[in-house]
Amino acid sequence: MKSCLIIDDNNQEDEKLILEKYSKERQFPITCHTFNPTKRECLREDKLANGTVEYVIDEQLVLDELRKDYGNEKLDLIAIDYNLSDPKTGLEIIRFLKEKNWKRKVPYVIYSGEADKIKEKLQVSIQQVMSDPDQLKDFIENYIATNPNKIYNRGKNEAPEDDANHSYIYNLYNYLKVIKTPLESKLSQKLEQHPDDTFDNIFPDFHGTKLKILADLVLENSERADRFEDEFIDRCVDHFIYLKY
Repeated sequence: MKSCLIIDDNNQEDEKLILEKYSKERQFPITCHTFNPTKRECLREDKLANGTVEYVIDEQLVLDELRKDYGNEKLDLIAIDYNLSDPKTGLEIIRFLKEKNWKRKVPYVIYSGEADKIKEKLQVSIQQVMSDPDQLKDFIENYIATNPNKIYNRGKNEAPEDDANHSYIYNLYNYLKVIKTPLESKLSQKLEQHPDDTFDNIFPDFHGTKLKILADLVLENSERADRFEDEFIDRCVDHFIYLKY
């Protein structure tokens, strides 16, 4: 069963039910979760020059709440609204979460009622940095959602055969149906289910390490992460061969 998280400042319960019902009817069940980044726990107070206070999204508080609510949850896709009721965009929220290694290898998509305008704006940004390879590299790494195929029009909630635009909900279903969850993502999510347990096995470099630390490690692009994954896979294969006999 695949699992999806929708991040939106508006209530997405109807969309959640549509996705779960639609996927179940097609015998490809999807569990859908929702998260509001503008709930009180995710906001900080900013005092303005005139003495008044406004509440704005604090990315670290969003991360803390996501870790608390979905840290141990297996996710196959994260979908986020681009236009939040805050100066920050959904793309900026995703960028921050990825930088902090939260579900870093879980794919994500952006959706918006102004998807076409957003695509145009992002394409203009790409053109502006094309002449500088370093800027372009940084831009692509931090804004992978510039791929038009990952920006969906919010559309309507009619079934696809009745709506030429489709709702982003049906695009989520199609995306989840074709993508394969990376092995390191599965391993990280499994380790996150037991964050306070320690790794008491035969890997000397990792013996006694909390599983939460290893869950973050396997999502890194590092030599140490590769060494852990290689040893883990080797031991699993050895175990399967042993069981055969």
